[in-house]
Amino acid sequence: MNAKSITAMGVALALSACASMPQPNAALENARAAVQTDHDAQPATQLAEQAIADAQLAEATAQEKHSRKAAMELDASLQALKQESSRNTQPNQ
Repeated sequence: MNAKSITAMGVALALSACASMPQPNAALENARAAVQTDHDAQPATQLAEQAIADAQLAEATAQEKHSRKAAMELDASLQALKQESSRNTQPNQ
């Protein structure tokens, strides 16, 4: 496999990883342009690797935000259950 094929696969992987995420800045466009011109495979490979890293960071950040929101909702549900439980266990007057 040559450097151009590896770079193209890296760009494709970065694009597929970001399908539901915001596109990672200009790094992806720089990598794509470098691959298309194919003047120097080394910078294209480095740009593609950076684009992949940016995409992975964006995905991890989105997952972390989603997990934090789910944890907050779970905490709120547990608090409501505790309040309901304590209200039901108090003796009637």
